[in-house]
Amino acid sequence: MRRWLALVLILMLSVPMTLVNAGGITVTVSGDRAVIEATLSIDMANIPIATCNWYKNFIARCWMDNIARADVKGQVSEVIEKHLREDLKLEKAKVESIEIEFSMGIVDKSVTATPDANKTATGSWVSGNLTALTAVDGSVIRFDSYNDTNTMRLIVEFNITIPENVPLDKVLNFTLTVAGNLSKTVNTIASVELYNFENMSFDIMNETIFNTTSPIEATITVTSPSSYISAGKIWIRMNVTDVQTHPSTTVTMDIDMIELEIFYQVFSITSYFKLVVSGISTTGIEGRYINAKFRYINPDRTISYGGFIFSPARTFLINLHGFNVPLEKWTRTFNGTHTIFTMTVDYTITIENGITITVDPTETLVVEGEATAEGDTIFVKERTTEFWITIVATAVTVAVIADLAYVKIAKKALPTRPRKYLRV
Repeated sequence: MRRWLALVLILMLSVPMTLVNAGGITVTVSGDRAVIEATLSIDMANIPIATCNWYKNFIARCWMDNIARADVKGQVSEVIEKHLREDLKLEKAKVESIEIEFSMGIVDKSVTATPDANKTATGSWVSGNLTALTAVDGSVIRFDSYNDTNTMRLIVEFNITIPENVPLDKVLNFTLTVAGNLSKTVNTIASVELYNFENMSFDIMNETIFNTTSPIEATITVTSPSSYISAGKIWIRMNVTDVQTHPSTTVTMDIDMIELEIFYQVFSITSYFKLVVSGISTTGIEGRYINAKFRYINPDRTISYGGFIFSPARTFLINLHGFNVPLEKWTRTFNGTHTIFTMTVDYTITIENGITITVDPTETLVVEGEATAEGDTIFVKERTTEFWITIVATAVTVAVIADLAYVKIAKKALPTRPRKYLRV
């Protein structure tokens, strides 16, 4: 599976049974009626936040209210029926009933990370390494300041790479925790700074947070994080300046820990729909002909409601167009009681806001009895009404012919009586 979670399409034709298959599609055809039932989900981790917000607003404004939901379902039913009749040429198709349940899952998550690179812009790296920064344990990485004419300057930069599974546009906030101390208090600045990728400069988060000779642990919370994580990393700077007179003293900085905790949201949408559709087959003398075009239903038509313009195919994931493949190209097997057609395809679907995702479902068509298929038509031999009418008509015809023949033969077999003549 790619981005369409647990999507397995199983279409049951002419089999009066219920298939329990969470996260899939079932279609049961009995006579001239098809029941299409589906539960489909999409993980929206890699889908832009604007699209996630569209779905969130749509649910809040057009789906949470019972009256609004009923109006939307009514319009969806009409659109699907038009699609079946006009687009798929199932001219007698009728949507007898429709059920739709639609929801969005929002889960808050967090992840921690520590620096994976550092450099001294001013000053020197004395001892320790990055592995010392994972916990407050007295194991430190040490830096000494540079003497700039009795002004001590020390600038150390750290890079923290954000884990790949974190959707950057869905980060709510992050906290930066630093632990350590200086060898002496300074009179100018001892700040923690973050690089602003939009302004291309460092922003001071706290100007004096590190100005202490006693080991401390301090936390900085950033509630508007987008400017600081747009490049998939966070760039931290420890900036220390101390203006001294001769004789000057080197300022040493010990860092015990740097930890970043990122808080973000994970979105998903789940759509359940159930359609009862009639008018999808015809019968002849030899059996039933099922027009199976509904196997690739895709009602991508426009609906307008509550300020939203949307499509059932895009909003509710009613899009099976990838299975528009002639049935004779599907894998066909016969197990003695049922004919089974299967097809697995990779294809793309478009959800709202024009976002395209790839799916790779398997569709299985199961037909009771030994069936054949070509193009969009499945033929199943069965004793139809037309068959029995023909049998009865034939029997009546044979009976009439036999009766007429009997009468004719009977007339020929009647004995003739001698005629009597009267004399005059």
